[in-house]
Amino acid sequence: MLFVIINLNNSNLGGIKEALRSAEKGMEATKTMASLAGRANYVTQERMQGTPDPGAYAMYCAIAEVCQHLGTDTDI
Repeated sequence: MLFVIINLNNSNLGGIKEALRSAEKGMEATKTMASLAGRANYVTQERMQGTPDPGAYAMYCAIAEVCQHLGTDTDI
């Protein structure tokens, strides 16, 4: 997936910015979700409250890094 994004030409930079906005929105939404599976399931809900899902956070960081690599403003 990231290989395809990195090979975008300048005419598609709006798409990568939209992907970053969507990733941030999704990451933020996970802060209030209850964990039902995975490693986060072993931590109490009280402790996880307000913390984004690690996978969602990782994808947001990956897309933000691609934006930076392409010289795209990451302020969204």
